[in-house]
Amino acid sequence: MSTTDSRKLLPTAALLLAGYWLWLFFCHLVGMSLVTYGMLDSSPGVQEIADQYFANFWTIQGWGSLAFFLLSWGLSLSDPTPWNEMNRKFWMAHVAPDFLRAAAGATLFILTLMAVTPYQYLGPGFSWTDGPWGVLNWASRSIAWWGWALGDELVFRKLLLPRLREFFRSHSEALAVVITTALWVLTRSMHQPLGWSQTLTLTLLGLILGFRVARGRHYLGGAALLAGSTWVFQALFSLPLLGQEYPGIWMIKFPSTWADSHSWLRLLSGGAGGPGASALLQLFLLGVLVRILWTPRRGSLR
Repeated sequence: MSTTDSRKLLPTAALLLAGYWLWLFFCHLVGMSLVTYGMLDSSPGVQEIADQYFANFWTIQGWGSLAFFLLSWGLSLSDPTPWNEMNRKFWMAHVAPDFLRAAAGATLFILTLMAVTPYQYLGPGFSWTDGPWGVLNWASRSIAWWGWALGDELVFRKLLLPRLREFFRSHSEALAVVITTALWVLTRSMHQPLGWSQTLTLTLLGLILGFRVARGRHYLGGAALLAGSTWVFQALFSLPLLGQEYPGIWMIKFPSTWADSHSWLRLLSGGAGGPGASALLQLFLLGVLVRILWTPRRGSLR
């Protein structure tokens, strides 16, 4: 690639990121309108609108990311690769295994927390006999976690990371991965006070996903890992995740009475912050990152 073409990579990457941010901003405006006029009584107060909006923040975010992913795929008329990815054979070979591994790992992690920390099983999260609205709401949040993973991995690991790698080709690929991760964590932290512990978890996770793609793994595999783990944590077991807390199929909770008297257990398990604040999860992610860095580079799936 010529020097002139190389200089165009950084502005192109900036436009991609700005476009994604603007798209999510637009989706949140639409979501806030739906919350205001569809889910609240007439003449709601500002605080009531804000409470309901932030209670549905991640559902709106996830559906917005899914819409961005589907729109990008649909507009790729001149590129056969995205269309080849949208078939059952490809997903069964490259996406479903990572989803199942992530779901199994998240379930094992929760069982470990219940064995070594005071996490408790409190019964069903909601009753399936409450009516179709409860089931629809749960299904909408489940799809939103998939949408968030697909949209984010498309933008940051499929579109942004290769451009930064090409731009910094005279340096280590680690620089491109670190910058992509920082931008991803920044995007995830917008309007969500996550705190240093959850930010650390996101950083480790972003580095893992970035180095996986940089070393030949498909970006949809990373999306499957995100979707599988977040779906189990939140939609199945009702654990708080990334500043949001919803009822899932079952309820697993850390008792607040243990927070002060057993600080080491809160640190180990994440306490009220959920698995995103867990030191046990961070140690596991650190081990995965070290293993990836020591594993020889793979050939790309492209």
